[in-house]
Amino acid sequence: MRIFLFTLTILTNFIFISSANAQETSESCGVPSAVDINTDALPHCDIYHRQFAYREEALKLEKKMKERQENFAAPRREALKRYEEDMKKLNTERGSDQ
Repeated sequence: MRIFLFTLTILTNFIFISSANAQETSESCGVPSAVDINTDALPHCDIYHRQFAYREEALKLEKKMKERQENFAAPRREALKRYEEDMKKLNTERGSDQ
């Protein structure tokens, strides 16, 4: 009895599945479906403008780095100048021309 009910359930499911597939294919067979396409402009990334913006930022960075380089080197230049003046004074005291 159990085998009979099991077989009957399987066959019933198979019939419903196959009839559902048959209905789907018969409805869409040869009939084009309507397609809705969005024609509005989508937002995009303007890579050409980004190149100019990148160039401007790179020039700003280069300017800041040169300014930093000058500010970093300024104390060393002053110290070297003082050293050279002190050496001249010391050499004059020693009686040397160098």
